[in-house]
This record gives sequence, structure tokens and C-alpha cells, in this order.
Amino acid sequence: MKIVHINTYNTGGAAKACLRLHAALLNKNINSKVVLLYKTDDSIPEVYDFRDYNRGSLQFWIDKFRNRIRNDYDRIRLALKSPSAKPFSFPNTTWDIMKHPIVKEADIIHLHWVAGFLDYDSFFKQCHQKIIWTLHDELPFSGGYHYENDWTESINSALLNKNIEIKLAALAKTNIDIICLSNYIHAKSIKSKIFQSYQHHQIKNGVPTGSFNFKNKNEIKTKLNLPLNKKIILYIADNINYKRKGFSYFYEAINKIDLRTNIAVIVGTKRPVGLPENKTIRFYEKINEELMMSNFYSAADVLVIPSLEDNQPNVMTEALCCGLPVVAFKNTGIIEMINEQNGIFAQHQNADSLASAIEEALVSTTFNAEAIATAAKKYIAIQSWLKNTLNSTKKEFILQQIFSLYF
Repeated sequence: MKIVHINTYNTGGAAKACLRLHAALLNKNINSKVVLLYKTDDSIPEVYDFRDYNRGSLQFWIDKFRNRIRNDYDRIRLALKSPSAKPFSFPNTTWDIMKHPIVKEADIIHLHWVAGFLDYDSFFKQCHQKIIWTLHDELPFSGGYHYENDWTESINSALLNKNIEIKLAALAKTNIDIICLSNYIHAKSIKSKIFQSYQHHQIKNGVPTGSFNFKNKNEIKTKLNLPLNKKIILYIADNINYKRKGFSYFYEAINKIDLRTNIAVIVGTKRPVGLPENKTIRFYEKINEELMMSNFYSAADVLVIPSLEDNQPNVMTEALCCGLPVVAFKNTGIIEMINEQNGIFAQHQNADSLASAIEEALVSTTFNAEAIATAAKKYIAIQSWLKNTLNSTKKEFILQQIFSLYF
């Protein structure tokens, strides 16, 4: 059985989940490969850059030129019809995924986050293999937006409807098993015009608990050169400037908190404009190494996720596996994993409520780090997921279902 995973990038939350699943399959001697449109890392075996299979050929340069023209055309079209729509993706690209030899010979094609890579018309017309699609956001069943709150009245309704019709036409004779990471996405997808007729499965992304686990807080603080006498408020996002991630609420909230006894630690790809450089607010460039990232979770006293809309954030599941309580706004997929034993919800979606929830979490005696980690691992540990799946026929294990789809 040959399995190929398709994803646009090797960075970002969806890519992380895709590559973790792939690595876990390899560890169980299952024939798994990944094909990415843009590959920038060689740390995991059997991961391929789509463009390499014909790199240097005339067709490669033709495809590259066509892609540039197509991207420019889409940007202009979007700017004219919906100037404030961002992020937004179209259903057609210049990439013919089914041309790649690895994809051609696969028995199962597992789609992940494929914006800007998957061309609906050519892919579904040629693909005769079993297809599984994990929904990392709403794009696969929307007219172009990735999350509903990205949609504004400025997005041209005709454009949305046209993209939906393109997707429906391409999928007309295709059977797909849909994997939803949260009840939130499941409810939207199963009611959508595009995916309403397909079989849906709710399966969360797994976390490699060999990397993300409970550690001694003071030992890790010392290792990271963080003060032992102060509480650590942690915020992490791949794209801090993406409005949906709620950084503006976080920044306003921490300025309402006494930072003489606390430190705000921010981890992201790019330092936010205007963020001060001082000892109470520390910024770290994005950390790709999992063990180092787990150290930040272990050193922290609370993780703040002020997302306005989200599916199943990796930072949330990673933090819980490290025993770190979470403060968040009460919305979307986040509410499904936070309870009174492992986190606190802000009463309202504003900075004042967020600040109050953070302060409550910092002084709470309810949270038990080891208990939080133990509880989290029962349903999101990728190792136990694979072990249980391969050695049991019980369907109750939340992540076992993916193997029932493969095999």
C-alpha cells in the first residue's frame, strides 16, 4: 500500500501535522511519501519537491512561467473585485499534480493544505486513486476564503459563487473521505454545498509526545535564561500579523498586566512592528526544532491563544502535552479541548477580559501540570494512536479511524 501526502509548503501548522503523520507512518514501516510544492527542509526522509521531477527541462520553465502569469492574473482579479479579501485562494492553478511519478503510482492520495497547488480541474479529472482530505481550514469547501471571518462584504459574491461552481464541477464524479480536526469544521463542511454528500470523519492531529512532554519548569527556565522568580506568559503564532491570530488583543492585554512580576514571551516568524525590546517582553524568531519549542511550553506558566477563529491549533495540543494551561477566547475549534482542568476562557472577546483571564490563570491553584499532560496524551499522542490502531480493532480511539480509512 503506497500512501502519498500532498501539501503546498513544509512550514505552517498544516505542514507540521502532515509531516508528523508521515514520519509516524515511516516509523511503522508503512510506505509513505510527501509531495510538496515548495520544500525548504531535508530533515524528514521521503519528502519531495514537486518541481524537482522535471527541473531543468523545457516543461519546467514553461510551468514556472505559466505559474507566474497565473499568480499575477489572480492577484489583479482579486484586487479589482474584492480589494480587502485576504487571504483568498482560487480553485485553479497551473500545477498538474497527477504528472508527478510518485503521485501516479500511489494507492492512496491524502490531501492536506493545498492552496495554490491543487488544480481542481486537472487533478480530479485524472485521479482514480482513493482520496482522503484533511481539512486544515475552510478553503476546500468555500468560494475562496480560508476562514469565514476572512469574508467581508467586499468579497464579490459572484466571484465566490463562480469558484464554488468550479469546485462542484470538478468533484462531480469523485468520492472523497473527509477528515475534520474539530466539530467546528465538521459542522461547516457537512452543510457546505461542496462537501455535503461526502463521508466525514472527526480525527484530531496527533502530537509526538516524545518531544512534547512534562518537564521540570525551573530546570528549563534556567536553560533558557529566563528568571526563576517571574511567571511566563507565552504567545506563539506562525504569522503574528494575521488578524485572525488575535495578537493585537494579546499585546493590549499584557500591557494591562503587572509585568514587574511576569514576562511576556512571544514566538513568531516576524517581529511585530512597534514591539518594544525590553526585559519584560521578549521576542523569539520562529522555532522549528520541536524539543526546543517544548522547552518554551515547559518554562511557561500560561499559553495565550487569542485567535478569533481557529480549527485545532497545534500550539494548543503541544502545550497541553507539556502540561501548560491555556487562556483563550471561547470560540470555534478551541472550545473543544479546553476545560476547567486545563484552561480558562476570557468572558468576552476584548483585551480587558483576556487580561483578567491571564491574571486568573497565573494565580490559579487548580491546574496540575502533570495531570494536564497525562490527560492530553490519552487522545492526541501520535505514538499511542499508531500503537492502538495497529494492534486493536476497537474504533473508540479518536485517531484510530485514519487507519480504517487507509486500510
